[in-house]
Amino acid sequence: AHVAKAMASSEATAKATAGQSMDLDGKKRVISLLSATTEIVYALGCGDMLVGRSHGCDWPTAALELPPVTAPKVDPSANSEDIDKGVRAQLASGGPVYHILNKCLSDLRPDVILTQNQCRICAVTASDLKKSLLTCKGGDKMKIVTVQPVVLSDIYSDIREIAIALGVPSRGIQLARHVKDRINYVEKVVTPLRGTEEKPSKKEAKKPVVAHLEWLAPLMGTGHWIPELIEAAGGEALCAEKGGSTPVLAVSQLRDADVIVIAPCGFSIERTAAELKRLKLQETTEWKELKAVKDGKVFIADGNYFFNRSSPRVAQSCEMFAEMMHSSLLGLFGCHGVHLVATSELSSFLRSKASTRGITKDERASTLHKLHARVSENDKKTSSERDGEMVENLKDNSRIFPDPKKFGRLGPRAVVTAQMECLQGSSPKDGYAGVKAAFAFNSDINKKRLGDAKNFVAIVTSNDTFAALLDPTTTASIGQACEINLGTADTSNVAVRKAATVTVVKTGKMYIFQLSSGKDGLWATDGVQIEEACRG
Repeated sequence: AHVAKAMASSEATAKATAGQSMDLDGKKRVISLLSATTEIVYALGCGDMLVGRSHGCDWPTAALELPPVTAPKVDPSANSEDIDKGVRAQLASGGPVYHILNKCLSDLRPDVILTQNQCRICAVTASDLKKSLLTCKGGDKMKIVTVQPVVLSDIYSDIREIAIALGVPSRGIQLARHVKDRINYVEKVVTPLRGTEEKPSKKEAKKPVVAHLEWLAPLMGTGHWIPELIEAAGGEALCAEKGGSTPVLAVSQLRDADVIVIAPCGFSIERTAAELKRLKLQETTEWKELKAVKDGKVFIADGNYFFNRSSPRVAQSCEMFAEMMHSSLLGLFGCHGVHLVATSELSSFLRSKASTRGITKDERASTLHKLHARVSENDKKTSSERDGEMVENLKDNSRIFPDPKKFGRLGPRAVVTAQMECLQGSSPKDGYAGVKAAFAFNSDINKKRLGDAKNFVAIVTSNDTFAALLDPTTTASIGQACEINLGTADTSNVAVRKAATVTVVKTGKMYIFQLSSGKDGLWATDGVQIEEACRG
């Protein structure tokens, strides 16, 4: 009774305090700058309080409708080494790793901003935010709630603290207890599998040793709350300790692992597969000689949604560890084949991923019509060049794609228009022929950076932001090109540089295509910068 009274009093106090800054509808306006805190807000039943998010907040999917107020300074679609180098360079400079869009922040008028102080690499820090709010209209009235999780108990505390800030303390207590109960249940399930000691000198069964890899280049192990999850799932973490930092590892240090879990932070299974192929890690003799590899106990798991997020889904991460560690539990929690696969199953998993429907003859004709219409609008003098503007991909389910050389002569906006036509509707059913066709519109410098068309497909399809461009139902608005200064890039064969924007209504993102015209007069794409289109 005393507990219930205390909770009721606490909730009443929170609501009274909240009333000072709530909107007319009685709800606080909240911005979450960490994917984990966004998930916590929704799990508390307060998703309708959110008015903005970080660029990395992608779950639940309803969050994608919120305007992002941050942007990465390092290209998140780059490979492991380039991301690592870019982040280290940003850290060495002493500056923040992320942009904070102050105008968007001001326009959204948040009462509460959720951020973190655990890691400068992971998301915007509280110190970065405080500096930004000094120049932000109304920034002095915005309350900052900072999480700093290192171990599981911190995550439970963060849930309760966020709930108090949102005026729902009792829900926080309930949610934290629910997450803890799920992890305790996993521990209860695996306990009979551990065995007992009948004799002091001989164990009936030993805990499997688990190597959890959070990055591939350089190879990095795990830390923070992950060892606790592994222990709860009946295992022992290799080269890691509770609350510890993430160590850089050599392949040789994995030799004692019974199970290897590859789940790079922020990488989906598909993107991890592409990265492993690029690095050729699995082709090395040292890797093939590892015990876990020989025993078929190497798994690739979703490192974007699980493990590294200090959200209620740490419970599901624990369940995933249990499935991967114990053969008798594989599939028990519904994770196998969805959020994790053995490397031996990877090829079939990638083939079975849901794909968009095939392209029909009428749609191919419609594509031609729209492309000609857009080119005509961009430059009415090109009507005589329309015939022969397209080249056909000779496949049974082929689409017709624009010719990069001919469209390159029509100007930057025409190039972006043609590139978008290639991307939209491209799918596994046509072998991502449209994405491959779009690769041809890149400049020689950009092609060298991207590798080849096949690698370009891997980059586009493994990144949710770029993959959104493949959706045939996506509405995109292509802006006029304007002249820009692209810094110190090599201009030896470049006459002019311009940028054209593509705003995707569905995601609220703006893709800034940076293009250059060589001395041959052909326009091509040098790169794409992603910004957030603020929707107040």
